[in-house]
Amino acid sequence: MQEKDYKKEVANKLLSKYENSKHFLELNSTNRRVLLKMTEINKHYNDSSFYNQYRQINDAVDTLEEEGYIGINKDMQGDYVSVALILDLEKIKQLYLIANRVNKHDLLNGILEVCEEERCDVNWINTFLLETIQLLQEGHASPYLKDKEDAKDILHILKQLTKQQEEISLRKFSIQCFHDSKKLEGYLPRIESIIKHYDHEELEEDVLSSFNVLKNPGFIYLKGHIVISLNGQIIDVGKINGPFSITTENLQALEIMAIDDHHLVTIENLTSFYDLKLDDSLMIYLGGYHNSLRRSLLEKIVAFKPSLACFHFGDLDAGGMSIFHHLRTKTHIDFKPLAMNRSILETYRDYGRKLTQHDIQRLRHNDDPYFQDVIKLMLEWHIKLEQEIIDLPEDVFKHTQYF
Repeated sequence: MQEKDYKKEVANKLLSKYENSKHFLELNSTNRRVLLKMTEINKHYNDSSFYNQYRQINDAVDTLEEEGYIGINKDMQGDYVSVALILDLEKIKQLYLIANRVNKHDLLNGILEVCEEERCDVNWINTFLLETIQLLQEGHASPYLKDKEDAKDILHILKQLTKQQEEISLRKFSIQCFHDSKKLEGYLPRIESIIKHYDHEELEEDVLSSFNVLKNPGFIYLKGHIVISLNGQIIDVGKINGPFSITTENLQALEIMAIDDHHLVTIENLTSFYDLKLDDSLMIYLGGYHNSLRRSLLEKIVAFKPSLACFHFGDLDAGGMSIFHHLRTKTHIDFKPLAMNRSILETYRDYGRKLTQHDIQRLRHNDDPYFQDVIKLMLEWHIKLEQEIIDLPEDVFKHTQYF
């Protein structure tokens, strides 16, 4: 059985304590020493049945003391009690080599150098940089940036995301960033965490899609009485038996020729979009939070026919309300909620799902005047509704209980 390298073990454990002490920021900034008890090196240190380990540990600390890295504290009988790190920066640097450990000073300084050199015109990225710089200057590691090269890559991805105007697949975006179709995947959890923490915009559940980066190809589905021109082809969507899909790549080429409907209805979930048949309504599947390309289509439709009455039909929960708010504020279109009110909650109460604690917090912080009445009832009954359970009649706009 191979003997354990206790010299390396002691060096590592002492350095861990040093990195978490005030001495890491400034040597001798406190009278407290960096101490390591012998039983912290091995819990069986004082157990006579582990004599071999006892001797190996003592030999290791004797060597480290002779080389000037530590001092040894003994009891009245001369037995070893603990070791203390010698607070000499050059010795500490050598101890990192013995421990085969990355010098935390060098690691943090490398990341700090990258962050201080970065300049960005996106506010939330700048906030991330400033908070990271402060964290590093205080001697703490960043939860998002591993080392200097990693920091460069993460910041490059964030800046590229904010510049992405057209929808693109995740793998193509990875090639665009790194000339490698798979490299981006390793950064995704941290990228998404940074965005969720620092970007205060309401975002898709799939965070990257808010920046037009899609894990799957993007399509927009619509149905209703609309005539469009696409790359020279005239398409009368109303004459198609079922929904019409457009790739997001073709959106810029789309021209509207005619709209015969008087209502525009955006729909949150795909199942409801397929199931719904509404009179006099141009319906668009939104797929959760809309992004800039879907927004451009909605704006194009309303610009073509400003008299359209605009509605949104979504889940009767905190997320659905947030999507509605995002839709109104980002498009500046006067959308109104459809079938997202107290009357609907009362009708479908038996199909309600229990609110989570997170749901309750989000509902309590929602101040949208459209939903205050139904939120009060949702909190009282402790329920929410999924859109798919709600049946809408074809002549829904003749029935005021739906809006």
